[in-house]
Amino acid sequence: MYNNSFKNNIKNNPVFNDLAIKTESAYNLNNQDFDYEKLIEFLDSENLRHFALLNIEKVKNQEDAQKLLFCLTQDDSRVRELSSFLIKDLIIDLKYRHFFNYESSIDILVNSLKDSNPKVCKNVTLALQHLDNKLTSIKKIVKIIKTNNQTTIYWCLHALENILLLNNCDISSIIENLIQLISETSESREYQIREKTAFIVKNINQKRMFKKSSYIIDVLSKLTQKLLSDENFYVRNAISFTN
Repeated sequence: MYNNSFKNNIKNNPVFNDLAIKTESAYNLNNQDFDYEKLIEFLDSENLRHFALLNIEKVKNQEDAQKLLFCLTQDDSRVRELSSFLIKDLIIDLKYRHFFNYESSIDILVNSLKDSNPKVCKNVTLALQHLDNKLTSIKKIVKIIKTNNQTTIYWCLHALENILLLNNCDISSIIENLIQLISETSESREYQIREKTAFIVKNINQKRMFKKSSYIIDVLSKLTQKLLSDENFYVRNAISFTN
């Protein structure tokens, strides 16, 4: 009797009914094969966006790439996270990277470094690392890093570290702005930010991706010595020449 009463209450519960409908819809979706064009079309639907992001494996043009990037601007953290994983994988793949090599794409990616979801931020740092126009990425990162909170500063520095680590782009045109930035972040009370700063200083020192100037070399030397004597082990280790 109790079980029958419980079942009747569930059946009359609108929340349960809604869940049952959604579960049945999800089951039906997963048992169908949709072509590429249909999955891209699903990105325009709030209810089908998750499903599309889980099943899209490629992009065929810049317009479709922009639809994926648009998902990074949505309110739903799960949508932003799923799209960040997909975008990162597509940009790393040479077959699809050129669809994202536009300033409008960089704007969205750099702005996503301010995301409240750390998984989104991490994926974006890896995506930016592989885009071709790295100088533009660096300029835009430096611009937003000066106006945001400590978490955003951390992820912006992480992105700069990634870009500088695996690339040898000439940064002469922005070296002074970059030096000013890392001089400021080297003063942070957060050791993680000083650690990221140390990695960047080390990369700049080692690669010399700029035209030599006595002023810049002197500032870098002072920054290096300062970070080598930092109170935190991880900061000292990051700048150490033996690593």
